[in-house]
Amino acid sequence: MHKCLLRSVWLVLLLSYLFLLAVPAVKYTSALAADKSDPLTPEERSWLKQHPVIRLAPDPSFPPVEYYDENGRYSGIAAQYISLLEKKLSIKFTLVRMNNWQEIITAAQNREIDMLGGAYFSQERANYMLFTNPYFKPPIVIITRSDRYGKLQLADLNHKKTVVVSGYGFATDLKRDCPDIELIYVPEPVTGLRQVSFGRADAMVLDMATATYYLQHQNITNLNVAGETPYDGSL
Repeated sequence: MHKCLLRSVWLVLLLSYLFLLAVPAVKYTSALAADKSDPLTPEERSWLKQHPVIRLAPDPSFPPVEYYDENGRYSGIAAQYISLLEKKLSIKFTLVRMNNWQEIITAAQNREIDMLGGAYFSQERANYMLFTNPYFKPPIVIITRSDRYGKLQLADLNHKKTVVVSGYGFATDLKRDCPDIELIYVPEPVTGLRQVSFGRADAMVLDMATATYYLQHQNITNLNVAGETPYDGSL
């Protein structure tokens, strides 16, 4: 009886000792797991604490990538990515509302904003902005009236009135590569598409996603895609 009692006491003490050893390990493992769940490094977290305001200026007229809906809410593919980033990083970006893309690009150059939701890469922009890997790659196409032209290449636009959105990266490339094209600058895409639709311009160079969106939502039925350009539409 006495020996059985001693064995029981010894067993309880042993289990208690093993439990005490395990508790710090469990706490350490939990802390390590929590630390690994954070996609940012301690240095990056420290930077965010020192810079709590990150100003993001969405393009108001760039659907389906980004735009403001009828209720004034930031919407589109880029907006969904921004929302995911906010949730995953536990931060909140500050939206800066501007009138058009050219105004946004000028603000970025002047350091009046910190971030763009979606932008084409160019060497010129690389002088004042850093770029992520692309998350969306719509082709850059030539839009014309259905009854005016067949298939076109960029060279076919020489001496023709061609609309581009002011501030778009490929607009700068187009001016450099094709000096004989008569470029017409507009503040946002739908204005350019209407100019082509009404015969005030011969063509427009625009990304396929935005062109398709406006043609459907604005019920513009007399335009089509006449050809692709060699420009990279990666955002």
